[in-house]
Amino acid sequence: MARNSPNPMNNETQALRDDLMALAKDAQALMTATTEVVGHSADQARKRLSAALTQATETCTNVRVSVIKSGKSVDESLHRNPYQTVAVALGAGLVLGLLLGRKPGASAAECAP
Repeated sequence: MARNSPNPMNNETQALRDDLMALAKDAQALMTATTEVVGHSADQARKRLSAALTQATETCTNVRVSVIKSGKSVDESLHRNPYQTVAVALGAGLVLGLLLGRKPGASAAECAP
C-alpha cells in the first residue's frame, strides 16, 4: 500500500530534529565565541556544554533508532495479522463508543434499550 499522505508525526519529528540541530550549532558558536574568555569557570562551562551536546546527540540518535525499530515491528505485525488487527481496532472502538456514549451519572441499566 502506497503512503502518499503526509504524516504529521514525521513533520513534528523533523521540526524537533531541526530545532535540536539549530541548538547544537548555536552552542558550538557560543563555545567558539568564548574561547578567548579565560578562567577556570569558563573552561568548566565549555566542558559541560560540550558533554551536554555529545549526550544530546547520542540520545537523539538512540531515540530515532528506537522509533524506527518500533515502527518496523508494528508494521510487520500488522501485515502478519491483519484480521487480528482489525478485530482489536473494532473492539477498542466499540468500548470507547460505549464509554463515551454513556450519559454522565447514568447506570448501565439506564443506558440499555
